[in-house]
Amino acid sequence: MTALTGQELELSDYLPHLVAAADLRPGESVVDVGCGTGGPTVAAAALAAPGPVIGIDLWASSVATARARVPDSLTNVSYVVADAQTHRPATVPVDVVISRFGLMFFGDATAAFANVASWLRPGGRLAALVWQPQARNPWILETNRALTGDPGTGLTDGSPFSLGDRELLSGLLARAGFTELAITAVHEHVHFGATVSDAEDFVLSFGSTQDALARLTPRRTEQARRRLTRTLTRHVQADGMVSLPSAAWLVRART
Repeated sequence: MTALTGQELELSDYLPHLVAAADLRPGESVVDVGCGTGGPTVAAAALAAPGPVIGIDLWASSVATARARVPDSLTNVSYVVADAQTHRPATVPVDVVISRFGLMFFGDATAAFANVASWLRPGGRLAALVWQPQARNPWILETNRALTGDPGTGLTDGSPFSLGDRELLSGLLARAGFTELAITAVHEHVHFGATVSDAEDFVLSFGSTQDALARLTPRRTEQARRRLTRTLTRHVQADGMVSLPSAAWLVRART
């Protein structure tokens, strides 16, 4: 685990859940929505080869990182910088759509889910992870409290948790045309770093964290950083990893 960094380390315990839910088979075509730095895309490509696997993300920097980490042995992977709310992949229709915490940020979730559903062939499968409500995620509550004194604000706005309401999520999927819905709770730790220093650097690298600290005076910024260090230190595990509890929904559905 310690060889991983950034997003891939943070979410590493969730990847097996997503891969198992996708149930990929050789030759299937796959799209990874909100692929980030590409961990699920690469895992899918290894299982679905020689089927084509495309990772889509709105952030060019994430896609650049994802491209750089593809093993030379995988020739069935490609990436595109695009908005999945409106984009149509070249390989449509596909067999499977996967997403590791990439479905929560759409400006129009109804339109986006309908678009994603349209990519799938009849009987195609969706496997996705989304965060449960913010109140059930200590990783964000404790970090926010350290940075601002308020567990509800600071590190990020509400968008990562926009699909936390299970009934809302189920309704969006059903209206988009998905059937055989299964939404189950998954609880894992998120890993901020192999050391406290690494974890602090990771949290402070977020643009939203920098924005929160920029609103403080230099003295309060230093106080916030010390609180963050203390918070992260409390969550050092036996192996030295800084890990905090989290809660997600694992989604399975068909078209």
